[in-house]
Amino acid sequence: MGYTIFTTEKPSVAQEYVKVLQIKKEGKTNGYVQGYSPVLGKEVQVTWAVGHLISLASVPEQLAGKALSATAKKEYHWNLNNLPIFPDKYLYLVNYTTKDQYNVIKSLYTAKDVDAIYYAGDSGREGIYIQALIRNQIFGGKTPNFDEKVVWIDSQTEEEILRGIREAKPYSSYKNKIDSGYARAIDDFLIGMNGSEGLTVASKNLIVTGRVMTPTLNMVVERQKEIDNFVPTDYYGINANPNGYNFVPKWKAVKGSAMYESDLLYNETGFLKEKDAKDFLENNLKFNGSPIDLEVDEVKITEKKETAPLLFSLGELQKFCSKKYHISPDETLNIVQSLYEKKMTTYPRTDARVLSSAVAKDLEQKLGKKVPAKYIDDSAITDHYAIIPTFQNHLNQCNDLEKQIFNDIMLRFKAIFMPAYVYDSIAITLKSGSKEKFFTTEKTEKQLGWKELYQEDKTLVISKIPDKGDVLPSIMSINPMQTKPPVAYTTGTLIEAMEKAGKFIDDDELKAVIKGTGIGTSATRAGIIKKLADKNYITINGKTQKVAPTETGKAIIPVIAKVDERLVSPEKTADLEQRLADIDNGTIGRDEHTEYMREYINELVDKIKGLKDVSVPKIPNSTTSKGKKSKPTMKKSDMVYIKVPFDEKDEAKGLGARWDSTKKSWYCNKKDIDKFSKWINDNSDYER
Repeated sequence: MGYTIFTTEKPSVAQEYVKVLQIKKEGKTNGYVQGYSPVLGKEVQVTWAVGHLISLASVPEQLAGKALSATAKKEYHWNLNNLPIFPDKYLYLVNYTTKDQYNVIKSLYTAKDVDAIYYAGDSGREGIYIQALIRNQIFGGKTPNFDEKVVWIDSQTEEEILRGIREAKPYSSYKNKIDSGYARAIDDFLIGMNGSEGLTVASKNLIVTGRVMTPTLNMVVERQKEIDNFVPTDYYGINANPNGYNFVPKWKAVKGSAMYESDLLYNETGFLKEKDAKDFLENNLKFNGSPIDLEVDEVKITEKKETAPLLFSLGELQKFCSKKYHISPDETLNIVQSLYEKKMTTYPRTDARVLSSAVAKDLEQKLGKKVPAKYIDDSAITDHYAIIPTFQNHLNQCNDLEKQIFNDIMLRFKAIFMPAYVYDSIAITLKSGSKEKFFTTEKTEKQLGWKELYQEDKTLVISKIPDKGDVLPSIMSINPMQTKPPVAYTTGTLIEAMEKAGKFIDDDELKAVIKGTGIGTSATRAGIIKKLADKNYITINGKTQKVAPTETGKAIIPVIAKVDERLVSPEKTADLEQRLADIDNGTIGRDEHTEYMREYINELVDKIKGLKDVSVPKIPNSTTSKGKKSKPTMKKSDMVYIKVPFDEKDEAKGLGARWDSTKKSWYCNKKDIDKFSKWINDNSDYER
């Protein structure tokens, strides 16, 4: 009898599988756990990935068709003659930092005593793609002669893991989703590499392009333009202050008013000049400092009911936390991922704000409460439903911010079972002797309902309301007002704008494509914003989370627009997202999509090569929060300078490399030199 292998996305998830399957460990192992599972009645091995074990090779390696040394890669120089970059066959390489774990998985997969493999990674397009990368690197695209299944779950509770194993589908059932994952990565690679290399050479300054990154930057740039170009307009309204009442009715030049559609007005609520407002007060309303009588012309009462808001998607939670806690979307994702791994909440990377009918039925059985219809919609769910608590309390494992955000998720969930918030909306119209009208809308609460969860004071607000025909002596006043500029994006509202990017597209068909999905995914949007900041294209205020473009960020948008205006709007992303969705649902195949991309890249490169007179300001050196150049922070005797190609700097940073802006070079600690061996100068005087 052979082994059944489970491969999870990370070690902590693997440990949950070990617990759930009650594996009786056999001996000491490295990179996996092995033993008998009485739950399954089988010998089991549980191993894990550590993020991406396999990645697309760099451009010089793609062109060479093999892995290259650091020295060989340095021989590749960006040049327009290199373009277009479009490999006939893509090269994937094992990541240096995680090669040991890859070798562990390879040894398990290729052993002679394997009965089945259960791919139990993140349940989404990216998660199954990561698993497929490992599988295909090991088997070379061939199908092994044992069962392969995929575990697809919504939380890491014992019940859900067992259900996922029990209902696991064959690996082949996910072929289209895997193809879509491969296509997404290749599309990003092709647009990023061809666009970045071409535009950088053409402009003689670094320009990094991306299918999602570029339109996101453009949103920030355009919003900043609106703010910078905004010219405020002063205007002057008229307020009434009735004796004995707390409300303040405002005058409007509605039909019947002496000022209806007058050129003296900015709009129906105010005058362009303060003098005209004062003249109106004195000459029309006859106000000379003493109260004037206003008659209650109408009192219209409308009962209104507000049900609890929809549940949290990741984007909605990121926006909420940006506003409430002033933390970045990336921080929010890390926290909700931690809550998921602690089995306290369901899968975090979801765009849905509702539940599936199956989950709603399950909750009804568990909680004895029926989920209202507003919060159930199978058609609005792709891979996962909204983020909700699992009711497995491990708050003692959480830090303070994790506890607060968990409580926010719990309250949002509890609220859907509460009664509606009910109040009377009371529209009051007052009329002067000269037939001018003043308006206000007041509120009288009748039932707090779900809002009780969010209020310490449970007292209902009761407004004092006059009756129709009452005469209210009122003091009049000028209300100076000013138009306000558009509000700068915060990281939270930028996430929301990415989700609703369809409004930036003119083409109705493409607008419909991303109406429900936006640009990027719930899993990638936070990373895109972080990358824009890392590239020094935007700045993010740490206290307010407000986002603004840098001068470089502003300058590169028109350059990119010259070669393809669709790249700076969400239009190209919408087009590709539709094609990726078509691959996922089987409407088109990968080969057809490949030819489409080949035509597009050729067209893009031709336009880049035709660019003339392109200018982009230099990107400033890396700075600390005080604006000073970053200098080495370790002893000189511990430092080793390394040569890192541009397209590998993120990998080097991830390993702990640091940037010396004085020498304009990367360096690492001598004790960690083995991790950076591929970037050590061949002529270095460092003795290993």
